[in-house]
Amino acid sequence: LPPAEVASCFDNSLLTLSAADAMAALRAAGGAIRGAAAEPSPVIAGQMYENVASRPLMEHCLDRHGALAIAGWPSEDVLYSLRHQQPQPAHATVLKLMRAIDAEQSLEAFEQILGEDPVLAYRFMIYTN
Repeated sequence: LPPAEVASCFDNSLLTLSAADAMAALRAAGGAIRGAAAEPSPVIAGQMYENVASRPLMEHCLDRHGALAIAGWPSEDVLYSLRHQQPQPAHATVLKLMRAIDAEQSLEAFEQILGEDPVLAYRFMIYTN
């Protein structure tokens, strides 16, 4: 991240927090919540941030330090919430494949349909191998 003096020369910038900066921001957010002495946050007010991985970091950037915007969605929170759910293939792709099988289409047609859904293709490869 550029120093605050340099960042203020621009109307706004799209910045990426490094892993170390993200940890420092989360520590600063945690200290502010607990009422402890505030650690300095690497988040610069008025700037846009990308690759913000979690909702607490997003709230720290937007609510506590005045970031202009967040590009993307906190993906770690979504992945963590789905950790015990097995992904399912698309229902439409399964139906399309079943219709192709009933119509006795070519293997190339099956391959094309299987290629439309990565989960279905993965499970087919596991089953056949």
